[in-house]
Amino acid sequence: MENSTLVKAALLAPLPAIAFEPITASAYFRTKDGASSANPSWISVWTRPVQQHLHGLFTWASADTVYLTYGKVFTLAFAGMLCGLVALRRTDAADAGRFRWAWKVGVAAYALALLGIIGEYWSPWSNLAFVGLSLPSILLLFVISPFLGARMLKQGIGSRPGAWM
Repeated sequence: MENSTLVKAALLAPLPAIAFEPITASAYFRTKDGASSANPSWISVWTRPVQQHLHGLFTWASADTVYLTYGKVFTLAFAGMLCGLVALRRTDAADAGRFRWAWKVGVAAYALALLGIIGEYWSPWSNLAFVGLSLPSILLLFVISPFLGARMLKQGIGSRPGAWM
């Protein structure tokens, strides 16, 4: 596969997650556990319009079922982001240089995040999956992202805004 196609795939992979997150979050705030989290006005200022204008997306089943179903969509989004990162890695021809290890750690972090999403939304052990898989992956991504971004900037890989983010 051509490098420009790989870069496009890497850039487009996170779009479903970005587009779908407000709907998933709004669905969570309709659940029993999420209702108490939706009290601050800064949350209700954006969730109310989403829930009112897209009413049918939230009322086709119980609040918990809707939330868990939308959460399952993130399996595809995270799988896409992992594939995008692997594709982007293939465009880094240099086997040497600063922070080359960041690719391996980044792929491991996204793989852990994908396992966490699967555990949270597809298994009966959602709390355990969050604490044991998703939370460590979030922390690992928080630590590794600056190094991975620096590597991408130095090697001229992907987009500059993406590397800075």
